[in-house]
Amino acid sequence: KAESHLITSETQQKYFLKFILTGSFNGALPHYAREENFKKIKANIERIEIFEGFAETAFKKYDRFNYLNLSNIFEYMDESTFKNVTQGIIDATDEGAKFAYWNLMVPRRFSSAFPDHFQYHREESDNLSSIDKCFFYNCFVVDERR
Repeated sequence: KAESHLITSETQQKYFLKFILTGSFNGALPHYAREENFKKIKANIERIEIFEGFAETAFKKYDRFNYLNLSNIFEYMDESTFKNVTQGIIDATDEGAKFAYWNLMVPRRFSSAFPDHFQYHREESDNLSSIDKCFFYNCFVVDERR
């Protein structure tokens, strides 16, 4: 997967990869660093709150969530811990909440572990996986809370 991705011309516009390989963005800036996005970001900057910690702690601090953008954190959990964290996500979200996250090597989905509580959006997940700029992930997952 990496070889087929790295030889494409589109790869030159992938700012994360460019930065990892060269130490510089060389003009391929992330959205938050682009001049055309400055005013919108500045107008909403007070809405950003940086939280460093476990998801379970954030759920207690901030109450309910409607959207979560997660990374490959589930890769590093055993099955029992994954199920406990997912139960916490169930408890902290309402029906219709959406979740986006990557799987690296360990295939984990909320919708597989708790099918009564989550719906897997296969078409949306497959589409986003195909255009994802982080080629080293196995897949991008979109689940919705039932």
